[in-house]
Amino acid sequence: MRRRNASVEALSHEFELDLAPLLAVMVKLVPVLIVSSAFVPIVIIQSELPAPVAAVISETKAEEAPQLELIVHPTSGMDLKLSQGEKNIDQVHLNFPSADKDFSILKDSLVKMKRQFPELFRLELVPKGDVSYDMIVKIIDAARKSPVATEKFKFKNNQSGATEETDYMFPDVVFANILEE
Repeated sequence: MRRRNASVEALSHEFELDLAPLLAVMVKLVPVLIVSSAFVPIVIIQSELPAPVAAVISETKAEEAPQLELIVHPTSGMDLKLSQGEKNIDQVHLNFPSADKDFSILKDSLVKMKRQFPELFRLELVPKGDVSYDMIVKIIDAARKSPVATEKFKFKNNQSGATEETDYMFPDVVFANILEE
């Protein structure tokens, strides 16, 4: 009996837990984790646009406006899709541009889409896979202005109510998959 009571008495000792070393590790670990974490920079490139074009871009409501989306696959080509809400208006599949003549095909397709909706200035660009930066810049340049300097697109200026003309096609380029990996 004495042995049982002695073992029970030995187990009933209280002890203090020293948390100071654990807190010291946490104080040093948290700044290291914050400094070593990666952040995604989101950048807006400002460009000078004529005032009526800038006004139409800022006033466009996303729900009712048509959307133009260009999905770029490095192997299978590009898909250019014009839609309004859930309704698909027009869709074109283009080969991946390997030369300047392929960009003329892209420009012609963009002009066709612009003629359907002259008040649309936004292009959603979705590069997939390993599309080079150089290729993305060439696509944005092809979409920015009309390939023919004499061709102008008419749109209604909501501020003045007048019909304006511009050679800009899609100067408002948005990367739709910026946070995808």
